[in-house]
Amino acid sequence: MPANKPGGATSIGVAAIAKAKPDGYTIGYGAHSGVFIGPLLEKLPYHPLKDLKPIMQFGNSLFSVGVRTDSPFKSFKDLTSYARQNPKKLTYASTGTTSMQYFVINQVFKKETVEVTHIPFKGSPEGHVSLLGGHIDFIVDTIVYPLVEAGKERTLLILNDQHTEEFPNIPILKDLGYDIPTPMILSIMGPRGIPDGIIKKLEDAFTKAMKEPGFIKGMKENLRFPILYRNSKDLSEYVTRGFETYEKILTEMGLVK
Repeated sequence: MPANKPGGATSIGVAAIAKAKPDGYTIGYGAHSGVFIGPLLEKLPYHPLKDLKPIMQFGNSLFSVGVRTDSPFKSFKDLTSYARQNPKKLTYASTGTTSMQYFVINQVFKKETVEVTHIPFKGSPEGHVSLLGGHIDFIVDTIVYPLVEAGKERTLLILNDQHTEEFPNIPILKDLGYDIPTPMILSIMGPRGIPDGIIKKLEDAFTKAMKEPGFIKGMKENLRFPILYRNSKDLSEYVTRGFETYEKILTEMGLVK
């Protein structure tokens, strides 16, 4: 039986998972905000590495750097070259200073030694309206496919670890020499302590479900998210690396609570 636990940038739902009885009957959705960022920015009733058991990953959120199609920037290198010569002149939107994409792009700008002006918005729609209206120069957000397909926005860089089928020719961070983890996972997690045998049964069930045409169509055509599978072992290692990396990054920024 599904139980929606909205709020707290998914941390309320993740907390409910962490507190559940570890019998495999209570599992839930684990996203990057509630696993990697929220627990570092505020005191939450769970620790992702101590209280959660990653079960499997089924996809990735897809974030990018986008501009209007009439922008003079044809590549991300064009953008950073201009920004380096014109400190703080370029403006960009994101959904706030607690989002994963904000921290990722800040690491990129730090490595590029450029300064740009950040304008946070409450949500994605406001940011894209501002971009199309010419009020900002670029946006760091999820890809809005209708705007890209209508020729209104152009994607310069995808903030993900791997290339996607949808945009095989658009560079990802590694293509440009950035070794910055982007753990923007769509995953299933449970409370720590679920027996290995039950984890294996859940892995097998979700692996089978991922082959269903309805799932594939829903991810690719409706949600437009890349499908990416990691089993429990691989996802656990990935979550540990990602959390430790962002703990270091946010500590250096003075943000860890």
